[in-house]
Amino acid sequence: MLFLLSKTFSKASPLVFSKLFKTYVRPLLEFDNGVWSPILQKDILCLESIQRRATRFTFGKNRPPYCEGLRLMHLCPLSDRRKRWDLIITYQALSPSQYLRSHQRASSKVA
Repeated sequence: MLFLLSKTFSKASPLVFSKLFKTYVRPLLEFDNGVWSPILQKDILCLESIQRRATRFTFGKNRPPYCEGLRLMHLCPLSDRRKRWDLIITYQALSPSQYLRSHQRASSKVA
């Protein structure tokens, strides 16, 4: 998917390519983040390498360092996003959220 985007939109600005990456590639990388989050360093590096490749495609031969490329594309590392999702899932599990209350009401009406 990333390769096709890079070939199709080879002349796109970093901001446009960032939107394409967020729309088409990142959802595939973050699918079921709340259920599965990589623990092994090789799995983490494998996921991060895709985002590194996206910054490489965006800036071409005169690319900035990875951190600077992320900043220019308005992205953050995938590890930070996984930590954020872990915190959100933990908060939702530990606090009585609106979703759980509405789900309990619906199930009590059925029974």
